[in-house]
Amino acid sequence: MLVYCATELAATIGLKEGFVGVTIVAIGTSLPELATSLQAVRKDETDLILGNLLGSNIFNSLAVGAVAAFAGPGPVADVSLTTIGVTLMIVIAVATTIAMLTARRVVRWEGAALLTTYIAVLPLLA
Repeated sequence: MLVYCATELAATIGLKEGFVGVTIVAIGTSLPELATSLQAVRKDETDLILGNLLGSNIFNSLAVGAVAAFAGPGPVADVSLTTIGVTLMIVIAVATTIAMLTARRVVRWEGAALLTTYIAVLPLLA
């Protein structure tokens, strides 16, 4: 239902479907993980946070991506999504890994830098 409504919203507003997928659908599907992670932070359960984030991201990337590839209409035609989107994903993953290796956690300014990078790239995908 979320994907259908987001696709219709993209068509109505005139945005690319990839942009809506990277924003609205990504946020909507990540809210359960965010709520779980916030509760884990309050209880100082770092293992739960890491397991939740890695587990959900790996599952979404592999299982959901595979189902979408098999059920989808074919190759992704949106060049900005396949180039800029994938490049952004790799850069963010490397930056987050470096941040976590230095102090074994992502501090506020690093999180703000990651969020700012995400927001700065969104107009390129629109």
